[in-house]
Parts: sequence; C-alpha cells; structure tokens
Amino acid sequence: EGWEGSAEALDLTRKLIVADPKARLTAAQVLKHGWLSHSRRSFVAKPLSGTLSRLQHLDTTRRLKGAVNAIRSVVRIGFLSSGATVAHEEADAVANQYASDAQRQFESAAAGATISAA
Repeated sequence: EGWEGSAEALDLTRKLIVADPKARLTAAQVLKHGWLSHSRRSFVAKPLSGTLSRLQHLDTTRRLKGAVNAIRSVVRIGFLSSGATVAHEEADAVANQYASDAQRQFESAAAGATISAA
C-alpha cells in the first residue's frame, strides 16, 4: 500500500508471498508470469521517488525504538543500583518521561537531517 510499482509486479509479489506453499507460484510459473515474460519489455530505471524516503523513515523509526529502549533500561538500572526503594511504576514513569523527551528530540533531528544511501 502506497508503494510505487506496476500492477503486474504487484500481482507477482502477491502470488509469491502466499503462506500456503501449494498455492504459491512455482519457479516455472514465475518465469511465465506477465511481469517477467514480456520479451519486448525494456527495463528502464524508474526513480522510485517515495521509496527512499519511506525506507529512511523505517530506519529512523527502528533506531528511535532502540534508543528509547536503551534509555528505559539505563533509567531502570540506575534506580536499582542506587538502592532507592522506588516502586516499579515510578521508575517506569521516569523512564517513559526520558524516553518521550528523547523521542521528541530524535524526531526533530531526523526531520532536519537527510540520510544518505551508502
């Protein structure tokens, strides 16, 4: 949904990701599929303008989740190692506040930065 591509390519993809192996296309069927079988088809590199930005967003989201989880862990460990008698709910509330602050800063930084494809 929302990804660029030909209807034939999407049809082939849908037929390849079927969970039931008996219903999935065989290699021979794939080679005969319309998307691959057009002998007159000339493959021209078509820029997928939105694809790169969506992939960058997915990478940013993955890194953000990792950073948020790291912050939560550090805060919880800090509470435990300090010997403070704090309820888990209170430690979680503090961790979530730090995580929320970090998330806002990270999203703000990510919005202003571009990720180069390596």
